[in-house]
Amino acid sequence: MVAQRHLRHVGKDCLVAFYVNLCSVRARRVRPRQLVEVRVTKSHVMLHATVADHGGETLLVTHPRAAGRGVTTGDGSLPRPRRHDAPGSQAGSRSPRSRSVAGV
Repeated sequence: MVAQRHLRHVGKDCLVAFYVNLCSVRARRVRPRQLVEVRVTKSHVMLHATVADHGGETLLVTHPRAAGRGVTTGDGSLPRPRRHDAPGSQAGSRSPRSRSVAGV
C-alpha cells in the first residue's frame, strides 16, 4: 500500500482540511489545533495522532476517500458544526426596528 503523508491541524469543529475536502474526527480523540498526520491511499484517508496513546495506537479514524471537491467525510453520526449567526438573527429574537412601540 502506497500512501501520501501530510501534517495538518485539527480545527475547532473537529475537522481536518485536506486539499479541498474536510475529514471529521471525534472530539474525544483530539483537541483543537492538535497536529495530526493524514495518510492518503487511493481509496482511504486515515488520520493518525503524532503521539501514540496509552495503548500504543496512533490511528484516530479511517474514512473512504471523497470522490469530489468540497466534501466533508465522516461516519454520519457526528453532529454538524453550528454556524454563528449575526446578532439578532437567532430564532425568537427580534431586531430593534421590528419592535412595536405602544402609543406611536
